Amino acid sequence: MKPRKTDFVFLLLILLSGCSSDDEQIDLRGSWDALVVYDNGLEKSRKVDVTYVFDQRDDQIMGTFAGEDGSSGILEGSLVERALDLTLTQLVPCAGSAHLLATIANEHRDPDPHDDRIPQKTGFRDFAGTISGIDCFGDIGAAVVAQRATN
Repeated sequence: MKPRKTDFVFLLLILLSGCSSDDEQIDLRGSWDALVVYDNGLEKSRKVDVTYVFDQRDDQIMGTFAGEDGSSGILEGSLVERALDLTLTQLVPCAGSAHLLATIANEHRDPDPHDDRIPQKTGFRDFAGTISGIDCFGDIGAAVVAQRATN
């Protein structure tokens, strides 16, 4: 029996499906320790340690956050390649909403090594980005750097 073109195409598809790529699905599930540096034009910026807990289904992210300052809430969003795009809904101490945009990296590199407000953090699957929004205290503007605490 003579092989058909479709047989070769089918074989090629099977071979290619087993190949790995650099664009593997990033797994963010687990706990993340973050430093959030708020800068709302005040004379001195405010730093808050925040714990993010992520659950993940494909590229959809959901979870919770809790700050050492007593703030807490829920989060949801997506991960596209290495871009994390989350909506943070603050529930405590008052209602608020913010948008977190960050980039996932194998090793975080401080975007401004001369700015000692955001310490250099390295490690597997760090992320760094910005938060903007509003709550009962006013506008929210912050930088965030985080690294995985647990899987």
